[in-house]
Parts: sequence; structure tokens; C-alpha cells
Amino acid sequence: MFESWLTVLYSVWSVTLAFLTYIGLVELIKLKLKCMFLLVIGLWIYFTFSLTSSLELFHGTISCALGGLAIVTILISAFVGYREHNRASSIYQLLKKLPLRDRLLRRIPESLLQEPLPPPIPPPISFKLGVALALILSAAIGSIVYGYMFSLMASWTIPLLPAIYANWCFIFFLRGIFLFVAAVLIMEKHQRIGSIITLFFSAVTIFSGGPIGIFLGVIGILGGILAFTGK
Repeated sequence: MFESWLTVLYSVWSVTLAFLTYIGLVELIKLKLKCMFLLVIGLWIYFTFSLTSSLELFHGTISCALGGLAIVTILISAFVGYREHNRASSIYQLLKKLPLRDRLLRRIPESLLQEPLPPPIPPPISFKLGVALALILSAAIGSIVYGYMFSLMASWTIPLLPAIYANWCFIFFLRGIFLFVAAVLIMEKHQRIGSIITLFFSAVTIFSGGPIGIFLGVIGILGGILAFTGK
């Protein structure tokens, strides 16, 4: 049963990444925007890291190296996105003139790209806080999914809620919930409280061991540090 759900999870994940890869290529070639393409590369590396760790295909050192490479690539994409923000914001305003289907599939007529760009919309938060929130939310989602997978492994059934048959799955699920709370606090300008919550639960996760647990913990700690020092 667990293998079936794992297959479904990674199948949906791979199809989603394939669609995002298409979007990233269109934006890179047509719009000259690199952020999405770099982000997708980072997500593919993380997908490989997660899949190989779950199946224990590689040695722990290789898995950790893949996880580290995924973090670095995603951070680079965030920096590139910050540099491209003004142009991207103007282009995305132009795309609002297209029907929703064309926007989603990035069917962009050349005539639209010849129009003058509208003034960009300033970012709602600073670059550092944006990266911090992205890392914290990624760690939160990863923790809940990983905890749910743990519950399936422990029970070999499909629980209505992530079960607490094993202590670690409860810790991962609880950590994910608290990281979401921390992200909300940071967005509501309670950065110190949110970052302390993030750092605490991320440190707890690292002690769970395993490449994925360590990876999610490191992501959370990086996000907590950036949130603590950001403005």
C-alpha cells in the first residue's frame, strides 16, 4: 500500500515539474526571464534527492550533496528573481490582457511583447524576507508530506489524518504546522517570534536523523536566520 501511494505522489510531482519546466523554458526563450527556469532546475534536483533518499539508492553523503545543491540552486533562482523583479512585474501585467488559458500555457503573441511595458509594481516584502518565507514554507510542506509518509509506513493503512503511530511522524507533522504559524507571524511583522519558532522546530527535526530530516531542518534554520536578521 505504501509503495502505491509513494508512486502516486512522485508521479504527480514529476508531472507538475514537467509543466513548470515548460513554463520556465518559455519564459527563458520568449521573455528572457531566468528565474523560473533556475527554480525548476532546483526543484528537479530536490525531486531527485527526495526520491533517491526514500528508496535509499545512494549513500547518505551523495544524498546530502544533492540536497545541498538543491538549496544553492533555489537560492540562486531567488536572487535572480529579485534582480529581474521590475521587468518581470511589468511583463506579467501585460500578460493579464490574455485569456486565463493562454496565460497558464504561456501562449504569448509577439504583438503583445511589442507593447510598451507598464511601470513595475514594487515588491510587498524585502528580498531577504521573501527568501526566508520561501524556505520556511518549503520546509513546512516537506515536513507534513514526510510525516504523512512516515504514518503510512508505520500503519500500512490510509489514515484520514496523519496518524501518530510512530513518534517521528508526529514530530514532522507538528513541526510543519508550527512552521506555517511562524510564516504567518513573520508576514504579520512579528519576525523575532516567528524566527525563534522556526529555529527551534528545525533544530528538533535535524535530530530525527536521515537525509530528508536533516535537509528539511537545514532549510528551516536558514529561513529562520534570514527572518531574524531581515527587515
